[in-house]
Amino acid sequence: MQEYIGKNTDRERLIRYIRSHSRNGQARVTHSSVPAREITLAHIIGISDPAVYHNLGLDIGFHEGNDPRGNSIGILHMTPPETVVIAADISTKMGEIDLSFMDRFSGALIITGPRADVTVAIEECVRYFKEELRYTVCPISDR
Repeated sequence: MQEYIGKNTDRERLIRYIRSHSRNGQARVTHSSVPAREITLAHIIGISDPAVYHNLGLDIGFHEGNDPRGNSIGILHMTPPETVVIAADISTKMGEIDLSFMDRFSGALIITGPRADVTVAIEECVRYFKEELRYTVCPISDR
């Protein structure tokens, strides 16, 4: 099978291959995901163009009318996804942070605020999850 996947093949050819090598021409293919305890993305965007805020939808709802100029964006992605609630709590205690987007079903958190506060919030989240909760964490990237 490794040889087959290594070639440039399409989905139909792969399905035919699996069926031809299975009992009775039937195959059961499953995709499973086991949520680990990890932070898979921790990124800080420095002072961002207002168009970034608009295209991310960070200027709607509660934040409508806010002027994003001079603010930075912090992004976290973690599993299990419910842990973004903890990260959001930590973030808001680290400075003048706005919770711009939080999804406890996908594990995504976007925070905005002054660059120093966003940096401290992301660093503290990564530190807490690594040291206190024993999560596997990625390095923090920034621009």
